Amino acid sequence: APCGSSPTPSTSTTTPPNRPAVPARTPWARTELDALVRSLDAAGPHAPTLCEGWTNADLLAHLVKREHAPWQILTGEAEHRAVGHDARTAEGYDALLDVLSAGPPAWSPMSWAWETFDHLEYLVHHEDVRRAGGDWAPRALLPAQDKEVWRLLVQRARLLYRGAPVGIVLQVDGVSSSDAVVAGPRHQARPAPESADGRAALEVTISGRPVELAMHAHGRTAHARVTLGGPDEALASCWTSRPRARLTEADVGDDLHG
Repeated sequence: APCGSSPTPSTSTTTPPNRPAVPARTPWARTELDALVRSLDAAGPHAPTLCEGWTNADLLAHLVKREHAPWQILTGEAEHRAVGHDARTAEGYDALLDVLSAGPPAWSPMSWAWETFDHLEYLVHHEDVRRAGGDWAPRALLPAQDKEVWRLLVQRARLLYRGAPVGIVLQVDGVSSSDAVVAGPRHQARPAPESADGRAALEVTISGRPVELAMHAHGRTAHARVTLGGPDEALASCWTSRPRARLTEADVGDDLHG
C-alpha cells in the first residue's frame, strides 16, 4: 500500500514486491516492517532521514546490525555497512533490504518479543524516512494499530520523558461521533515534580494521534503534529522542543530515544 494508507494486518507470508517470503509473525510488527521496507526501497539509499546526518543507507545498515549483527555496532563497523554489504551501493542496499525484510533471526532477542521490541522501532523509523523530504501527510492507521501504538507508548513513556523538568500528560485526540467528540485516553507519562517553594506543580499536556505522540516522545518534536497545553511557565520550561539528536552506534537497546 502507498505511504498514505495502512495495509490490513495479516499473519500470512505476504511480503513487499520482489522480496523473499518470510515466516508469519506478530501482525503489527510485520505490517510496519513491510511498510518501512517499501518506503526505503522507493526512496533509495541516498535520501535523507530525520536522524541527523543519516541517509536511508545509514538507517538501513543500523537496523540490520541491530537485529542480525549487534556485535558490529559494538565493534564500530562503519555506519553504512552491515553483514558484509555497503548500503550506499545499489547492490548492497537491495541485499540489506532483503535481510531486514526477513525479520530478526530466531537467536535474536528481538525475535523473542518482536511486537514489544520492534513495532514502535519500525514505525518511528518509517516516519523518519517518510517525513524527511518535507512533502508528507499523516498516515491514517487502522484503529487496532492505533490502539497498539498507544499501548506500547504507555509502557515506555516514563522512560522516554524521564528528563522533562515538568509533569507530562499524553492525551490521544478525541474522535468525533454524530453528535459529540468522544475523549481519547490519557496517560501521566511523568508526574509533576513538587515545588520546593510551595508553588503549584507545573504540567504540560501533549495531545495528538498515537503515531504523533510516539514521534514526539522519541525526539522528533519538530516533525510531530501535536498540541501542547498548560501554563505559560510550564510550556516555556518544558522539555518539549528538544532537537532530534543524532542516533549513535552505542544506542543498541534504546536507539529510538536520541
